Amino acid sequence: MVCVLEHCPKLRELTLTFDTDVVDINPLERPGGAICNRNITVLGIGFSVVKDPAAAAAFLSEILPNLRFWGNHGPGHPLPEYQKQWEQVLGLIKDLKRVRE
Repeated sequence: MVCVLEHCPKLRELTLTFDTDVVDINPLERPGGAICNRNITVLGIGFSVVKDPAAAAAFLSEILPNLRFWGNHGPGHPLPEYQKQWEQVLGLIKDLKRVRE
């Protein structure tokens, strides 16, 4: 996802399926290597997997600072077993945004 954001800085919409389990948060570095896109407010997550809502929220809130909610754009919807975790991610993103303001 970071590569897409880096090479397409004017991107306004994004839908893709990804596994947040590969997100490695180093507390000494900014997630995504300081790459961010302020245009995207809705992220289509398809069948994306989320196992650690806090890590996913920290990563997504840094690379997509204006993200307000995830959507079901394109094929797929959150898998039922991850629905609750994605709701937690969204809540944490909102909390992180309030802290940054």
